[in-house]
Amino acid sequence: MREYIGANRTPDVNGEPMMKMSRTAIALSLLGMAAHPVCAAPSFEETARQVIIAFQQRDNAKINALIDKKVGMYVLYRIGAGFDYKWMKKFDINKPIPDFNYLLGQVGWFSEHIPVDNEFDHHTEAEYVCEKGWDHAGFFVSYTGTNNALLTFSMVNGADSGDQASDTRIANARRLELQSERVVAVPKKWGDGLIFHLSELHGLGKGWSLTLLDLVTEDCSA
Repeated sequence: MREYIGANRTPDVNGEPMMKMSRTAIALSLLGMAAHPVCAAPSFEETARQVIIAFQQRDNAKINALIDKKVGMYVLYRIGAGFDYKWMKKFDINKPIPDFNYLLGQVGWFSEHIPVDNEFDHHTEAEYVCEKGWDHAGFFVSYTGTNNALLTFSMVNGADSGDQASDTRIANARRLELQSERVVAVPKKWGDGLIFHLSELHGLGKGWSLTLLDLVTEDCSA
């Protein structure tokens, strides 16, 4: 008796129905996808660690690789009794504030210790005491949306009143602060540290960028 092939069935190949082979191929494809997952963006802790390593090694290339090419990075610094900011797309650790001749202390991470993930402390608030240093040692993380909004403040009340920031620039700075976390890395109690902001610029889980270096908090020269 002749066998009739239904509308939803393809003739056998080597005695095995094509439908069954297709299902097998799909299963193998899914296994292949599982074996080669899409690489996840570096975590907050990993990005913070890379910033610390880059400043420890005083490596401009590594620092600049962590800066978003479009958003850039701000450097906050004190000038007289007030403070100001510089925006840049490329950073030079040997000259952190371009065209500024005021003598700055050396910027960097002066410790051999590199933190592991569970050393980043999201609960403790470290305080800087002038002429003494930080009252805690460690790696302290805090949200900049409600505290430490120094960038917005510097744009509104900065020393350089001749270059008043536009409303758009101020709004962009505030938006940036709402996307940011502040890291205070202190190698030893009553010492100086490294203060920077990381921002999640492109949505949750899509990576962090270095967006601000704080040279104000430890400057008690006013």
